[in-house]
Amino acid sequence: MGFLYTNSLGDNYYLHKGLTKKGNTKYWFSKKMDGDLVNSIPDNYEIYEEPNGMVYLRKIQPQIFSKQEIKTIESNIPKNLNYKIDTKKNIITIFLSEGLYSRYQPLMRFVLVDKKDRIFEAQRFCFKGSIDDWIELDSSEYLNKLANKCCTHLGKDSFYDLPYMVDGF
Repeated sequence: MGFLYTNSLGDNYYLHKGLTKKGNTKYWFSKKMDGDLVNSIPDNYEIYEEPNGMVYLRKIQPQIFSKQEIKTIESNIPKNLNYKIDTKKNIITIFLSEGLYSRYQPLMRFVLVDKKDRIFEAQRFCFKGSIDDWIELDSSEYLNKLANKCCTHLGKDSFYDLPYMVDGF
């Protein structure tokens, strides 16, 4: 039968393996059961699920952020929001969904710019047609203060005014 993973949306994915053009082994998840199925996750690999449910097998990633840093950001997100947090490399991204069946969009992120001193930079996604990219809001070594200052605007019209607001930005 092969290794089965059910994602957060309830979709079943089966782990497959094959060869690259160079003859190296590659792994992927598919909803189909046909092909060369794998019965277990290979050593040094982990399952990674994107906020919108896409499933991948990837090499185990080093943990850059502490559980407390993630918790600090989560505790500053307004309670009424449907959100997911994703971490990749040196970035913690907050994804929001407006409805039960709508996709999660990346709206805010915290970039670890100095690993030694734990300095973070807050950014929000800019939806202006000429930009459509991340813009810097502020940076600080005090993650709680930075998250509190920025996350309070998530889900509000004031989010789209950041960093152009007068109140501390």
